[in-house]
Amino acid sequence: MVEQVVIVTLIVSLKFRCRKKKMDSEYVKKHLGRCLAEGLAEVAERRPVDPIQFLAHWLHKYNTKVEAEAEKRAHLALLEQQKAKAREEALYQDKLRGEEQKFTEALEESKNV
Repeated sequence: MVEQVVIVTLIVSLKFRCRKKKMDSEYVKKHLGRCLAEGLAEVAERRPVDPIQFLAHWLHKYNTKVEAEAEKRAHLALLEQQKAKAREEALYQDKLRGEEQKFTEALEESKNV
């Protein structure tokens, strides 16, 4: 009886560990998959003397590059918004000039009458 309890406990423990490892591997795949794969490919290609140090440095540079690209995209999006706003303003100014011209012509016409 005690042996059966121990066996069941071991089985439950192993199932939990397997699920946890699966969750861990999914986390790594989701958050590090592309980055880590590219870094390891770079290590394999260059074969540095200290691959761990090389990978750590590469990952740091990668993260800095990703952050810079995100900042650049945000800046470009802001510029696009500003350009759209400037175009709208230019169209509005053109419309106002047209209306002003019509009023000026109407005023001169009324003076001539």
